Amino acid sequence: MTLEGYIGQLQAALKKLEESTQRLERERGYLLETMNQIQSNFGDQAAGTQMVIELYRAINHAAMADSALYAASSALRSYISQITSQ
Repeated sequence: MTLEGYIGQLQAALKKLEESTQRLERERGYLLETMNQIQSNFGDQAAGTQMVIELYRAINHAAMADSALYAASSALRSYISQITSQ
């Protein structure tokens, strides 16, 4: 495979990372919306409080995954830039 072929594959991988980041952000928004609804409707009940805590944890995990995806895409973008400038 040529260098251009490898660069194309890297750019395709970068695009998938960026798309995954967008989907993750959308899902995190859904989790936050659901958490707020449960809090307002069932926050005074033990089960509602527990569900809010679990959704909060899920949101935090999504934020960590988002951070990892961002780091990976930044590193990949930098690598692509380096090899294309040579």
